[in-house]
Amino acid sequence: MERFAAETQFRLLKDPQLVGGVYLKTPDRLDELGIVLVMALLVYGILEYRVRQQLDQQEKLFRVPGRSRDYKPTGQVLLGMLQQIKVLLIQYADRRERLLTDNVDDLA
Repeated sequence: MERFAAETQFRLLKDPQLVGGVYLKTPDRLDELGIVLVMALLVYGILEYRVRQQLDQQEKLFRVPGRSRDYKPTGQVLLGMLQQIKVLLIQYADRRERLLTDNVDDLA
């Protein structure tokens, strides 16, 4: 089961939109890109794990708008939902203020 989960996450890295246009000049940079991508996968996995863990503890099912069933969310679904949330940054002379737009309650 663990191998399946790892393969599923690495499938994300094989996406042509992500790695199709990457050209690096030196092998060292290729190694560094590999490290960054593995770290990104770790964060992606932690995101999935933490959300699923909280849903289990609260005994709630996850509902995705536009889908008819509840299930355990994947990182891709979570990131897609987070992209819909807009943060408004207002710069005043003496401070900055961050506000969430009105659609946040609809997405929650």
